Amino acid sequence: MPSQSRSQRRRQQQARSRQRLPEPRRAPEAIEESPADEGATVDIIATPEREPVVPANAPRRQRRAVRPAPQPVDYTGDYQVARHDLQRIAILSTLLLIAIIALRLSGLV
Repeated sequence: MPSQSRSQRRRQQQARSRQRLPEPRRAPEAIEESPADEGATVDIIATPEREPVVPANAPRRQRRAVRPAPQPVDYTGDYQVARHDLQRIAILSTLLLIAIIALRLSGLV
């Protein structure tokens, strides 16, 4: 059997994570009597602290390592060497072309 594709694995993981998420619980409203007031009763409605409910299809943030930005590389020295080499090549090729034309016109070659 061929191995699963990346999208198939992702769908399978999402289905598993949906099965693991518990249903959000709601606490029943609590009514308490204050023991300090024996004759009177005080109704206090307790509201439970709710945890944020995350939908199953919400994108999850991945942790990324924070790295400092790399310093730019200075290539000016390399460019100067290349420029100097290209100037030499241009001068030598010009001199060679002049020599070829001179020999051709003189009739020696």
